[in-house]
Amino acid sequence: MYGLTITLAIIVSVFLAERIIRNEGKNTDVFWGAVFWLLALGFVGARLYHVIDRWDIYSQTPVLILQTWRGGMGIVGGLVGGFLGFTMYLKLRQQSMKRWLDVAGLCLPLAQAIGRWGNYFNRELLPYALYESAADMLLFLLLFSIRKRLKELDGLLFLLYLIGYSVIRFSLEGLRIQPWEAGGVNVAGAISVVVFLASSFIAISLLKAHVREEAVRWFSVSRVLMHILAVVGIAVSLYLTYAKLTSSPIVCGIGNCEKIQASPYSQIFGIPVAVLGILYYLVVFILANKSLHKPLGWWLIFGAVFSAYLTYLELFVINEICMWCVISFADIILMNALYLFGPRRIQSEKAS
Repeated sequence: MYGLTITLAIIVSVFLAERIIRNEGKNTDVFWGAVFWLLALGFVGARLYHVIDRWDIYSQTPVLILQTWRGGMGIVGGLVGGFLGFTMYLKLRQQSMKRWLDVAGLCLPLAQAIGRWGNYFNRELLPYALYESAADMLLFLLLFSIRKRLKELDGLLFLLYLIGYSVIRFSLEGLRIQPWEAGGVNVAGAISVVVFLASSFIAISLLKAHVREEAVRWFSVSRVLMHILAVVGIAVSLYLTYAKLTSSPIVCGIGNCEKIQASPYSQIFGIPVAVLGILYYLVVFILANKSLHKPLGWWLIFGAVFSAYLTYLELFVINEICMWCVISFADIILMNALYLFGPRRIQSEKAS
């Protein structure tokens, strides 16, 4: 069933990609060549990542390396290998990379959502595989719903995929049993942080360049991205609120979330900070829906200052860190960056 599930994931995602390519009038011969090299090097990269991770086993029985039907694929290695094969082929065919990458970024989370069920049928990575499958499907639906709004920004959809999957992988690492670690550092978690930061920087730079050309369109794009970040913040806050009110254990890939939740600083006037987080992100969502104006700017600054204060308490008073708090802090910083690089600049130029 593992092999059949992976095959199904590939067929469905490739079929969707081909339809998109045909609708855009792109060369289907180039498409199938790119798919071949993406799958070939993606397969090699995924297997290599897993083998290195479990080298203590494979070094004793090397023949197991070739027995891929028994499971054992590292999606991080697959993404790296697939990206290299995909981009090298397109370079050789002298193709414009960004739009092709957008198609890949749209279809990859769908393939991952289906493919993770192969882990379920193999009875491995449970319950991690089911959670990631659900999160990947949500990411796919989100990207699919906004793809037309981003058609003027080639490359952004792929960057949003990288950002979204980095958050998913980082958030769920705590569920994995015996994750690959190097020097006490979770390898997949560390890669997720690097990819998240790099992709966010490139995405903001892309938007910054675009806003100089089409200031009016920026407002629509900014609202979409602000809404996405606000929804992420609401989801994180809802989870922490549930854990706080029910005294449930918290999935925490990095740090000691339990200690922070149990500290007196997790409440303000008897109200859990996570509840205040829900209200904060709801206000952001509402203000961004109306228009990107001064009230939103001041509200975002307030959130950044308050989140920085909470981070200071975690690091220097409680002497711990919470993975979910880090995600929330990064979320608020990204929203501030979106506002500062776009709407605020536009308003300043109009005023002058």
